[in-house]
Amino acid sequence: MMKFPAAMLALAVFAAPAFAAPPDIAAVEGLWLTGKKDAGVELYRCENHPEELCGRLHWLGIKDPSPNEEKGQDIKNPDKKKRGQPLCGMQFVGGFEPDEDGSFSSGWLYNPRNGFKYSGRITPQGKDKLLLRGYIIISAIGEEEVWTREPRLPECRKK
Repeated sequence: MMKFPAAMLALAVFAAPAFAAPPDIAAVEGLWLTGKKDAGVELYRCENHPEELCGRLHWLGIKDPSPNEEKGQDIKNPDKKKRGQPLCGMQFVGGFEPDEDGSFSSGWLYNPRNGFKYSGRITPQGKDKLLLRGYIIISAIGEEEVWTREPRLPECRKK
C-alpha cells in the first residue's frame, strides 16, 4: 500500500482556499450605476437560463443627445427592425456564466452608442463594485469600467 506523504496532504489542505469558488448570481443581482454614472443597470438571472447573468437598462441619464440621436432610442442597432426601440428596459447584457475564478464570462455586452456587441467578463470587486471588461476577439484589447451598486435608482419609463 502506497502512503500519501504528509507534506503533500498539508499542501493540498492549505492550497485549497487559494482557489475561488464560482460566484453566486444572487450576490450580483440588483441595481448598478455605470462607470460614467449616466445609466443604471439591473442585473438578474436570465429568464430562459437561470444559471446565467443578464442585464437590462433600468435608468438612462441622457441629458443632451447629439443632433443625430433620438433621446432614449436604440438608433445604432445593426438590425434595422430594432432601430428606434426604446433603450429603457432593453436587455444589453446576457449569457454570463459563473467561472471557477470568481468572475462571470462567456457573455455579451451590447453598446447602444455604437451598435456593437462585445464579448465580456464581469468580476466582482468586493460586495459593491463590479469590474466589466468588454472586448472583441481578444480580452487584452478591450475596455474596462467599474460599476457601483446603487440600491435606489429612478426607473426609466418606456415610451
